[in-house]
Amino acid sequence: MHNRLLATFVFLFITMMLQAQDAPGKVPPGYKVVVNESFGSDKVPKTIETSPSGQWLISKGGKPGKTLKFIGNTQNAEIKVIPVVKAFIKETGFKSFVFEADVEQCGRDYNCRDFSIIFNYIDENNYHFIHLASVAGEMCHGVFQMEAGVLTMLTPESDEPVNWGVKQWFRIRVEMGVEAGVLKTYLNGNLIWEVSGLEEKFGLIGFGAPDGSAKIDNLKIWAPETFPVGALF
Repeated sequence: MHNRLLATFVFLFITMMLQAQDAPGKVPPGYKVVVNESFGSDKVPKTIETSPSGQWLISKGGKPGKTLKFIGNTQNAEIKVIPVVKAFIKETGFKSFVFEADVEQCGRDYNCRDFSIIFNYIDENNYHFIHLASVAGEMCHGVFQMEAGVLTMLTPESDEPVNWGVKQWFRIRVEMGVEAGVLKTYLNGNLIWEVSGLEEKFGLIGFGAPDGSAKIDNLKIWAPETFPVGALF
């Protein structure tokens, strides 16, 4: 009986330790809040640049209060991965950062419902992005690199897509460069992807999707340093 209780205790302890290793940590020392936006105004904040501009608006039904919403072209049945509807933190270049936001995917369930976080963005041919989708498979739902116009998937093909649900908010956290060259993506506090060996370079941070509609609220970004975009490009 004693041995059985001891074995159970050891198993539970190891399980808790493994779960703790996968959980997001605190913001590292030296990181400062650069972006802290709850979208309480009736207009899109001037610190955020959107494209196409007509597809972004401030909406009710945030978490709580108002929220930033984009509306895509949900008539397209083809599954795409490259974000077309995009918003960026204006005129600010990041290298290492911690990104957090609440996201509700509110597009019609027509084929693939998704949301993307963009980083290291230099131009449309050079950047990285994270694609969180309701469909998993080849070149869908993972971490991607666009380099010199060539798209590469950096994570293995996943069998666990995101079940976005209806009127359901998800907490997304991205850590880039907190550990040298390592990108970590968390969904509702659970580590879903870790990519190592990434080059740490300054670029824009943004979010959006290839298609569909979504809301984003309580956006917060910490970074040890930033650079004006005008000095980079």
